[in-house]
Amino acid sequence: MKGKFLLLLSLPCIVLTILNPFFFHASKIELISLIMWFYQYSMIGILLFPTVATIFPKLPDKGYSLSKLFSIILLFYINWIFTSLGLMEFSAPSLSFSLLLLMILSHIIPHKDEDLFALIYEKKKFIFKAEFLYLLVFSSFLVIQSQHPDIYWGEKPMDYTLLNFNIRNTSLPLQDPWFAGNEMHYYYLGYYFYAGMAKMTGVGGELGYALSVVTSAALFAISLFGLLVYLTKRAWTSFWGVLLILYAGNLKSFVSIVIDKKKIDFYSFWSSARVFRGDGFAEFPSWSFLFADLHPHVMSYAYSMLYLLVMIYCVEHLWNKKISSSTLSGVITLSLCFGVLLGINGWDFIIYALFSCCYFLLSWKRLHFDLKAAFLHFVSHALSLLFFLPMLLTLQSGKEMKWGYYQGALNTWKSHFLFHGHWWLIILFMVAPVLFLHRKGVRWNVLFRSIGFRFALTSFILAFIAEFFFFSDRINTIFKSFTNIYIWGGIATVISFRFFKFYITRKNLVGFALSSIFIVNLVLVGSYFNFKGIINKHYFSKVSKGLRGGAYLNQYDENEYKMIGWINENIRGTPTVVERYSKSFDTRAARVSMHTGLPTYLGWDGHVYLRGAPWHKIQQRKRDIDFIFSGSDPIATVDFLDRKNIHFIVVGGLERRYYSKVGLDKFSDNSEMFKLLFKSGNSALYGVGQYKNFLIE
Repeated sequence: MKGKFLLLLSLPCIVLTILNPFFFHASKIELISLIMWFYQYSMIGILLFPTVATIFPKLPDKGYSLSKLFSIILLFYINWIFTSLGLMEFSAPSLSFSLLLLMILSHIIPHKDEDLFALIYEKKKFIFKAEFLYLLVFSSFLVIQSQHPDIYWGEKPMDYTLLNFNIRNTSLPLQDPWFAGNEMHYYYLGYYFYAGMAKMTGVGGELGYALSVVTSAALFAISLFGLLVYLTKRAWTSFWGVLLILYAGNLKSFVSIVIDKKKIDFYSFWSSARVFRGDGFAEFPSWSFLFADLHPHVMSYAYSMLYLLVMIYCVEHLWNKKISSSTLSGVITLSLCFGVLLGINGWDFIIYALFSCCYFLLSWKRLHFDLKAAFLHFVSHALSLLFFLPMLLTLQSGKEMKWGYYQGALNTWKSHFLFHGHWWLIILFMVAPVLFLHRKGVRWNVLFRSIGFRFALTSFILAFIAEFFFFSDRINTIFKSFTNIYIWGGIATVISFRFFKFYITRKNLVGFALSSIFIVNLVLVGSYFNFKGIINKHYFSKVSKGLRGGAYLNQYDENEYKMIGWINENIRGTPTVVERYSKSFDTRAARVSMHTGLPTYLGWDGHVYLRGAPWHKIQQRKRDIDFIFSGSDPIATVDFLDRKNIHFIVVGGLERRYYSKVGLDKFSDNSEMFKLLFKSGNSALYGVGQYKNFLIE
């Protein structure tokens, strides 16, 4: 037994070290930071295991797979609340103090007198599978990430900016790094969590981005494993079920490549998520983690599975029992797990509120609920708004949120079939014999009374709502809803595996096995095509390999690459920088803010607008930037920069493309006002005002 535990502890270090020279190409210091990152999550995750086991004693793994995420939530929640109140900084020392508080809390919170090691020994089979799964997913997606590491295109510049800014930032409320000086009106807790881990482990933003993406995949895997173990009561079924859901593609990829004979490339990968009418699209886990954008819906995958597990457990085991300390613990735990969705991805907060309501109502008669159960269910969700009140206040941007019945053209059955129809094919394959063979001891209510049926029916109800109604806009309603519905279909599929025992015999075993292999391969082959498509996409002539997501800048603009490196080494804190603005998705704009985390006076205009900034103020900032770079009066420029609290000016290729030489030369011609801090080729960085306060001595 001791040998297995030693192997479990040492295996991550061995695997990551072996993979490094072949794929990651990390330096010794970076490799140590990478390994520390991995073990930090494992160490934090085990802190509350005894407490979680006490709150959720009927979970087959005693909540081990739940405790990892729940401990992370509590650690950063403690720091976030104290920082929001101005009592603490968002820094490595304060996070260490929060970790100490969490350790104290784990001893103060009442729990059964079960020794941690005794618990681990008791549930060793589940723990070994969970940790091996976590390592497998983490390392496999890190290898994939190393094959296309460039943090480029799509919304990756925004994601990278928010991560880097949070790594630099030490206070709350958070300012918008693309609208410097104004409060952020966007859910940012996912970036806050990963930036906090980067501070604790000493990981920089470039490596931190790659690790954050693959950690999102690994946390999703282990939380999904805990949910499936609870729903199926079978560890190996859950293990393979997680891999199926995580690595599965959809039928769109299969049809495009095999039937339509289209080329395997980035566009075949891109189109596999765009099967709905018009501009409608939705993602699925393998697509998201292959594309590797650190967007809120990707970071939320794991926490939504955690919420589902806790919510279903409370509905099934706590709400219809006499109120006790376990009930109150369940209410608080569910509130935290639900509230964190508001901070990571506000859309999931809405979607899972609807899911919870539907699932509870479908369980009412089956579990003999009364008004007390309804009250507990309501309070546990409403309380989350109190726990995450600072985030709720942050998200109030003043924008009108529209909702109603969608009157446009609906998606066709073919669109739905290509996106997630494979799940329902497998479910039909598993369940149909139960309904029609009527073998002895098998009744229809075996199906209709199960958790799986209520889960699947809830998914269908929400798919109906998402198709016929909209919230905010049609595109986001389809995107955010069906991204989750895909996962729910996968969960319902794994649950349906239990029904094959009712009709499997020695005579049909071979046929059943071959049919299953065919269907599963049909699902997985789409992911293989997507994998080939994404790693063959090269934005630049020289292919980057490894985990340096910003290395492509050396090809894009060698001088700016050097300037950004100088900024990261020599400037501390979050002083404002000014650079040329541009429209959303222009990868040339906000490049200094993106790669350094420094807040810029104006970044992508469309994204700033969507985060609540009034359009007339955005337009005014454009005029301000034009004045800074075009004006010929250095005194007026310095006075304006001082009033706007801008300390650094970037003059690079983009600025030289849009502004005249006369306007730009005033910086170099007036060295007493504009201090030249760095110059390489046509890229220069100037300091102005109290810029020295932000230089590292």
